[in-house]
Amino acid sequence: MSGRRGLHPRWLRPRWLRASLALAALALVGLVASGSPRAAAQQASSEDELATRVPVRLTAGASDELMGALATGPDGPRALYFVSDARGTKDLYVQKPVQSAAKQLFDALGDVAAPRLSPDGRSIAYIGYTRDATGDACVRALADLETERCLTGPDTAELEVVWLDGGARLGVLSRTGMQAGFVLRSFPAAGGTPTVLAKRDAIGLARSPDGRWLAFVTVTPRQDQVGVAFASRVGKGVHVARLSEVSNAAADLVYTPPLPGVSGFPAFSPDGRYLYFSQYLNDTNGDGVIDGSDHSVIERVRFDPSRRDPFGPEPPEQLTSARWDCHYPSASGETLLMTCSRRGSLDLYTLPLDGAVPDAWDAPRLRGELEVARDLSTRLLLANRLLAKLDAPAARLPVLRQIVWMHLSLGEFEAAIYYAHSIERETAGPSSTQAASAQAAPGADARWAGLMVELAEHRRADRGLARGELSSAYIRQERARLDRIRAAEGELPTATRSVRPTTRDASPLGECRPTDIPGLAKLVQSEILDDLGDKAGALAALRAVSLEQLSDRYTLRLAGERAAHLYGLLADRPAWLAALRTLALHPALGEAEHIAQAHAFTVTLLAGLARGRARGAAIERARATAPDGSALALLLDVEAALNDLRPDGSNEDAVRARIFDLYKADHDPEHRRALALTTINDAARRGNEYLEYQFTTTWASGVRHADPERKYAESLYRTVVLERAYGELSDGHLKEAAAYFFQATRNTDALDPHIGFIETRLAEGQSIAALRAFYAERFKDAPAAPEHRFVEAYLTARGLAGVAGDDAHASAVAEVERLLREVSKAMPRRLEVRHLWGYTLQQAALRTGSRAQAASALRHYELALDLARDRPRARAAILEALGELQASLGEHRAAVASFVRRARLPFPRPASELALRLSLARSLFHTRAPCRGREEAAGALAFLDARPALGGYRASALDRLAFAHLTCGEPAEAARRYAELERALTGAAGTPINRFKAALALGSASLAAGEPAKAAEALRRARALLDAHPDLEARAPEHALVGRFPYPHARYAVLVDGLLASALVGTGDRDGAGRALARRLDGLETIFKRSDADEDLLDIARTHLRLAALARAAGRPTEAVAQLEAGLARADAYDERTGSTVTPTRLELIRAYAEARLFGDLPAKTYHRDLAADLSSALDFVARFRNPDWREDRLRFALYLTLARLHAGTGVAGAASAPQAQR
Repeated sequence: MSGRRGLHPRWLRPRWLRASLALAALALVGLVASGSPRAAAQQASSEDELATRVPVRLTAGASDELMGALATGPDGPRALYFVSDARGTKDLYVQKPVQSAAKQLFDALGDVAAPRLSPDGRSIAYIGYTRDATGDACVRALADLETERCLTGPDTAELEVVWLDGGARLGVLSRTGMQAGFVLRSFPAAGGTPTVLAKRDAIGLARSPDGRWLAFVTVTPRQDQVGVAFASRVGKGVHVARLSEVSNAAADLVYTPPLPGVSGFPAFSPDGRYLYFSQYLNDTNGDGVIDGSDHSVIERVRFDPSRRDPFGPEPPEQLTSARWDCHYPSASGETLLMTCSRRGSLDLYTLPLDGAVPDAWDAPRLRGELEVARDLSTRLLLANRLLAKLDAPAARLPVLRQIVWMHLSLGEFEAAIYYAHSIERETAGPSSTQAASAQAAPGADARWAGLMVELAEHRRADRGLARGELSSAYIRQERARLDRIRAAEGELPTATRSVRPTTRDASPLGECRPTDIPGLAKLVQSEILDDLGDKAGALAALRAVSLEQLSDRYTLRLAGERAAHLYGLLADRPAWLAALRTLALHPALGEAEHIAQAHAFTVTLLAGLARGRARGAAIERARATAPDGSALALLLDVEAALNDLRPDGSNEDAVRARIFDLYKADHDPEHRRALALTTINDAARRGNEYLEYQFTTTWASGVRHADPERKYAESLYRTVVLERAYGELSDGHLKEAAAYFFQATRNTDALDPHIGFIETRLAEGQSIAALRAFYAERFKDAPAAPEHRFVEAYLTARGLAGVAGDDAHASAVAEVERLLREVSKAMPRRLEVRHLWGYTLQQAALRTGSRAQAASALRHYELALDLARDRPRARAAILEALGELQASLGEHRAAVASFVRRARLPFPRPASELALRLSLARSLFHTRAPCRGREEAAGALAFLDARPALGGYRASALDRLAFAHLTCGEPAEAARRYAELERALTGAAGTPINRFKAALALGSASLAAGEPAKAAEALRRARALLDAHPDLEARAPEHALVGRFPYPHARYAVLVDGLLASALVGTGDRDGAGRALARRLDGLETIFKRSDADEDLLDIARTHLRLAALARAAGRPTEAVAQLEAGLARADAYDERTGSTVTPTRLELIRAYAEARLFGDLPAKTYHRDLAADLSSALDFVARFRNPDWREDRLRFALYLTLARLHAGTGVAGAASAPQAQR
């Protein structure tokens, strides 16, 4: 399919789309000296999720979730128990079923740790810190979680628990003091006297499935002067002991894995045939010690106690990449559960029992995957699995050398040193790979390894300077290292020949010969001198190395690194380019690496040169010296063609034809791959979708399905073709968009093309039924295919909002969940599955009001977001849905964070951007940031006004902005915007309830702005609307996720009358204000009779207070007293019903009543309350609760109480003038 061409508006695509394509291509083309040729451009921070299985995340959120225990059944995992700090303390949580949201298992007043499920799955044991800060061993039955049984007391500190004897007993590891050792005791699970099993300093207890064996790792004190509990270090290896002999250390079976670092957290497989453990390979945190603070990988080794060597002869198998930093392995059913550290938090993840690399992969498959993998950590995993399958030294040595180089490139110096020493041990005598070679000489591989040890130790020492190591000691040490290397140099043979050309990919290619060692020694010296500050010496050592005479690929790579560093530092581009050219044509390197070096050459050559004549001249000069047929010549020819591509793309057909001729003329698959990806990368940077598409499809179609490269080709193909599809869709070309989406569904197993195809077909007018029939026909031979199941789930979920009836809706939700569970088993890490699952549960929550379903929806959205980090379009949709759901749950701070992250991404339509801005403004108000909300709302209105097509949303934007002004303390501006809103409420937006709310808000804002006349006018309009529409009310949703207070007609009426009274007082119309308050009082009394709500009593009391003030101002003191006594009676009723002593309303009523009685001239019989008692209770309250706002009341009430007692029994309240409050 040639597709549409030309520079459409979509060609100006957002930068993140172009960057996505550029990274996809660069990951296949560029050069990093530390990586493989094919994986060259992979950055150290990048991650390859295509090469192997990737752990599947089970827990979601920003908190730490760790120490998981999985309950499994015949159908797989049933429940997940784990420790989480989501509430600040470490509590036990459960996800049951596993795909649901986490719930706290029980309430505890202290931390809990180390949960262990009983063998029958009915109880859970753990270390609890509620009663004892040093820990107790406790048990709860899952059927009775309220009852906790703690088996230990305050005389010991508990560390771990482990179930024994089929769950009849509980093993507890304890200590009695900071200087004491550890004791393992066995308690009856039902309670009783414990027995001591062993006094052993051990941690990480694990019981075998048959109950006969206990695995653990030993610990020793860091210093003799302190106990193991105070400061300890892990011993070497994993110990396995019979439970009956666990006290006898001499009877332990000890497995010391042939791996660098230390081991921890052993666990048995469900069948007892494997022992899993964590291995800390390197000092990844740079503190100078390898311990539990460093990154860990999960390993396993066979365990057969019937053999003389229970752990041999098979080597251990690495199951996870070091990048994932996984700990606490636990095998259950068919699942390996782990705690892994990713992006700052701990979470629970799963893999199959054989880990990230399937057991079925043989050595050829592993070699193929290793060659194409992008991530160095993944490549190390593959290399270690390959090494475990190799026995012959000649086969093992190249893999060991590769492992050394990759560890060195990652800065994992301890592992590099370990494996280099392994090479030394395995190469005693002549070089293993060269025993049959005429050029063979003794010790080349061992000498290579020795120099690599020196280089790794130097780099480790260099890193130590950052930890505060003394520079003087460093200088002495590194000078001694230089002397040592120079002394050994005299024993080395001299390289006097050039490397003979070899057949591409023949076995001798890149091997280490004795004549490579002098060059490697010089390069190591160059780096040491460079770091010691001797740049001249470093440069001289580099120049003493003749690249043409080297044959070892790693020595050549190191030479490339040194040349890039030193020549780059000196800005000596010609020398740098000369070194790169030599490497790009070097006969000792394979063609894949030639391509990587040639790419580096072109990047360096063209850096800083704009497209045009100067760039073309530089390419032409370089091409003149590049041999025809070489990778360097090919890439220069491609760059020459791309240099001629015009900015407007008007000659793209000619450029395509020119490059395609190069493609057809060269049948080398590596060359074709490099040509295609170089073109795709350049086209991605320049926004030329035509060339992107043409060469993506050309290259992807040429990669065999069995080739490990195929998955990367499909990934790039999916990115480019879908981008083209979305571009056509954005331009309104539905037919073309559908064709591209369909093409992607046929050529990849991606799920998002199915969504695009369905939506495009629906936009064209096709029905849901027709789409179901289409997919049923397409998958008639594989109806259970995960793609088909996903489509069925998507089509059902898409219609959930329109399903009538709660039962039918619940059935549809259950059907979608069933289908998604099936898809998830086959495709566990597809973000589309998580996104759709979250949407489905959100719809269910909105229908039922279930916060549990909403919480599960949040979990799926968060898991989808984790999977979408490299998919900006998907991330945008998920963040928007996540923010809206968080807001609907009242979690507005989290919603603001989601909305802000969403706002950083492009928007497909202006309406969606406007909606996000308004949602963000609303949530900012709820987070007590109204002024930030005002800024967002103002921006939303300006955004809308600049786009006339969005005019229909103007009323919503004005409403949000006006409210934001009001809450931000800007009532005048709020009133102006509410006046605009009233004028904007026309057509469908001009409903009675909308017009009423606008008038009410305008009145409130005008009143706050000191404009009572405008307020009264607006409030009269609001009152007229109420009178004209007796059914006018704001109804809460039937099933709200948070409590919503409905506002019926009667409450609106009393609200309007109260505001209107205040406005009329401001205009001087006290009679009108009195009538409004009388209506308000009648309305409140009617509401109270219906609601019997305590808060309504206070509203009634306050209305009486306001009526009293009006009566007193009008010269009606008797009426004022009656209103005050009526208000006090209502306040008394409120206090009696709620158990309150005094409320602010009651204080105001007492103060007004006291002034009326003490300073008025009415006869005593007018008053019917005990003023002294009222004043005494009020004074006692404000004196005990020292609120600064009540300071004047404390003085006033004390004075009034004195006056009341003085005038008691005189028949009149008194005739003095009211005193001024003393400040």
